[in-house]
Amino acid sequence: MGDGRTKAYVQVGRYYQRILNDLAVRAFSNEVGLSRYRFQNGPYDDPSLSTPLSNPRILVNPADTINFQGLEPSTVADGTKLPYVDEGVIGYQFQIRPNLSVEARAIFRKQGRALEDVQFTTVEQIQNYYYGAGTGYYPYDPFGGSPTSPVSTTSPAAPFGAYVLANPGDNTPSTLPQAKRTYKALELILTKRLSDHWLMYANYRYSRLRGNYEGLFRNDNGQSDPNITSLFDFPNSRLMRGQFHEGPLNNDRPHVLNLYGSYKWDMGLTLGGAFNWASGIPRQPYLAHPSYINSGEIPGTNPLYFWWTDPGTGLTGARGKASDFFNDPNAISVLPLLYDYDDCNRGCLGRTPDEATVDVLVQYDWKIKDTVLTLGMEVFNIFDSKEITAFDDNVETTAGILDPDYLQPLAFQTPRQYVFSATWAW
Repeated sequence: MGDGRTKAYVQVGRYYQRILNDLAVRAFSNEVGLSRYRFQNGPYDDPSLSTPLSNPRILVNPADTINFQGLEPSTVADGTKLPYVDEGVIGYQFQIRPNLSVEARAIFRKQGRALEDVQFTTVEQIQNYYYGAGTGYYPYDPFGGSPTSPVSTTSPAAPFGAYVLANPGDNTPSTLPQAKRTYKALELILTKRLSDHWLMYANYRYSRLRGNYEGLFRNDNGQSDPNITSLFDFPNSRLMRGQFHEGPLNNDRPHVLNLYGSYKWDMGLTLGGAFNWASGIPRQPYLAHPSYINSGEIPGTNPLYFWWTDPGTGLTGARGKASDFFNDPNAISVLPLLYDYDDCNRGCLGRTPDEATVDVLVQYDWKIKDTVLTLGMEVFNIFDSKEITAFDDNVETTAGILDPDYLQPLAFQTPRQYVFSATWAW
């Protein structure tokens, strides 16, 4: 406006990611992992079971077979480029008084290219290869029919493929969709600079974070493997469809409000406070990974399993709940395979409770000749709020074993804390 009290601005940027050392250590090194499953059977699938299972597995993996991972080095697909995020910000600031200003801005961020390790064999093809070829039949026919299709050279079966680093959706087959993450926000800010003994800062933000890809860190299962997470390791198929559903991502908090202020008297006493309030984060149930076995991978619920049985009249396939498998006297499989499940899209379990905290500060400046002794006390979460911040939303602890703590609280707000301080300046 030409008066030195207003400012309108636009920022547009493309931010390329610096590739982290974790990728070099895990994907381009000679790191080799090994694992061995060995445990006695128990009522893992249903805590209410009080009678012994009719088909006890005394020892899983009785031959003590060691399974190796990472024997094949990762490669880089042709045309793979650095990942990036696009951002646009438009805002307006206005100085109401020399010490008071307001600001409004809109923020838009979108995942451009993503970099992930991928392979192109579906989970169903892999399970058919490893659990079907030796039996004469395939579990998946061809990814949804009755598991009685005889093994043949034309049936869908293939070994686990070697990982390659690529940009999903750009230089990969269409079975690997684009990684999507979009953030939109509108923010209002009020700033009162220190004058007349007091200051204040307040901001409110309404935002939405949606997509199918969180980014370098996975908040859903805590995986910290930037660019080589378990996402996009397998093409989109019936079993993996839950990972590719779009919806509110795990850090989506539509409403956030922050208020900060303090007042300082001439005698040296300062009182301050902070109020923070935020919406809860979305929740969804997670099944274990059908290939990796670990929990917290596939959004979905009510898993249906498949296993091989032999009642003495020939090999057949059975389907049912985990308890059906453990109580099947004719079951010959070590663990059941995930066969299907009910879709439960992101946010289908609602959200965690809203979180609100109040913090206070009391500080006194004591002048001693030419020095100042500052004594302070801070109380965080003065009302000792105890809202639940995380739940155990894993349907299974491992593939085929239901989680007895499903839907139970995992974490709460940090309880009331006191901090005392003393600073002597001269």
